[in-house]
Amino acid sequence: MKRFYFITALFLITSLAPVNAVSQGLKGREVLGLRLGGVASPGAVEDCFGRGSELELHFIEGLGSWYGVDIALSMHNFGRSLSREKNIDFTGSDRTVEAEIYSLTFGLVGIRSVTDRISLGMEGGMGLYPITAIIPEGIWEGRVTRNQFGFYTGANIYYSLNRRGLSLDIGAKYHYVFSGDDPWQVLYAYTGEDRLRFIQMTVGIVFYTR
Repeated sequence: MKRFYFITALFLITSLAPVNAVSQGLKGREVLGLRLGGVASPGAVEDCFGRGSELELHFIEGLGSWYGVDIALSMHNFGRSLSREKNIDFTGSDRTVEAEIYSLTFGLVGIRSVTDRISLGMEGGMGLYPITAIIPEGIWEGRVTRNQFGFYTGANIYYSLNRRGLSLDIGAKYHYVFSGDDPWQVLYAYTGEDRLRFIQMTVGIVFYTR
């Protein structure tokens, strides 16, 4: 019951905060954010690995009143392989392989207020996508990484929580990666596809400085 009262009080406090941080504009300001969620790649990748998890740190440098540049470091964990036959083909034995991507992306972002508390954002750019296979070796694990390039686009909804610049961030990104046909690139080895498309869906927190 005490927890219920605490959560209710916190909600009321943030609801009464009158200022949307984005309404002050992005120019000359920085935005720091953390996003958590899931990653999905419908089709062959999902058939071979299922759906995974997502962790992203990002930074926005405001250039104008409503636009800026965004740099993001993300971990897209696709999880463990679901196909015993593919495991044997890739490693030579029945060892469960895990696939993950660490991406470093750079792009342009635009954020506009639509109400006192809600803002909409759009972004797009390019990045480096190291695709890694994690292969168990007894108590150790081996890693095989192939660095690929790609593009992304995304959209977000920001809900201002208080006048200090803290906002809730809900969004999604679509990534298109030129993943290549290297037989040691794990996603190509399991799917036979030389292009990778996946979607990240996240909930996070952003903090506007100044």
